[in-house]
Amino acid sequence: MIIKVLMLLLFFTIMVGIGFYCRQTATDVNGFVLGGRSVGPWLTAFASQHSRTAPPISLQLFS
Repeated sequence: MIIKVLMLLLFFTIMVGIGFYCRQTATDVNGFVLGGRSVGPWLTAFASQHSRTAPPISLQLFS
């Protein structure tokens, strides 16, 4: 049980660290949401495809 709690705390610590790092690089909301317009076509296509395929898959997993 203690290992699970430690892993969870490690996960949250890493996530908060990533959040603070990204907070320094994004100066406004558009920079945060749009990635400073530097995302590129490959990641945009990947995100678009994922948003179309993720809901049906998650419905199959939880039903």
